[in-house]
Amino acid sequence: PIGLVFLMEHLQHRKRRVLVHCAQGRDRSVGIVLAFVALTCTRVFPLRFREEFDSLDVGSIANFADEDDTGINGDDTNEAKDSSDLHHLQSGLSISLVKILSKENGRDVFLKWMHEQQNTPSNVPFVNKESLRIVLHLVSQDRENAEPTRSTMQKLNRFFYEQPYIQANKIRAMIMKKKK
Repeated sequence: PIGLVFLMEHLQHRKRRVLVHCAQGRDRSVGIVLAFVALTCTRVFPLRFREEFDSLDVGSIANFADEDDTGINGDDTNEAKDSSDLHHLQSGLSISLVKILSKENGRDVFLKWMHEQQNTPSNVPFVNKESLRIVLHLVSQDRENAEPTRSTMQKLNRFFYEQPYIQANKIRAMIMKKKK
C-alpha cells in the first residue's frame, strides 16, 4: 500500500511523473503498476485516470486506522527511530502514514479508504482475475516486456481478495474460545 499511496501523492498532488522500477522491470514493478492502474484508471487504452482520482485525499487514510494502529498518534514531528524509517523520509509521505500502512493491517486500512473514496461497497473487490488480465494487457501496450510471474499475479489476487487481517484474527479467536 505504501507504494500505491506514494504514486497517488506524486501523480495527483505534486503533478510529477514517477518511474516505477525493479531489477529487470518485468515483474515486481509491473505488479505495483497493475495494482495502481486497477484502482485508479479506466480500463481502456490509452490509460487515463478515473474522474474521482483528483478527489482522492491521501491525507485522510489515517482516519481509517484504529487509534492503536497509528503507532505514533499522528505526530509527524517524531524523528525516525532507526535506519529502516529513513528511506521514507524522502518519499514525501508522513512518517505516521507510512507506519499505518506498514502494519499488518495496512492493506485493510488502505482498501477500506479506497472503497470510501470511490463510494463502493467494501465487500466488493475492486478487481477480479479477468479485469487484472485486461489491466495487464493495457499496461503491456506501453511496456512490452511487462511479464509478471504467476506468483506476482497470485499476490495481486490476494491483495484484492484476501479476507481482512483483523476479521480473520477475530474469527480465529472465536474458534479458539469455542474449542476451550
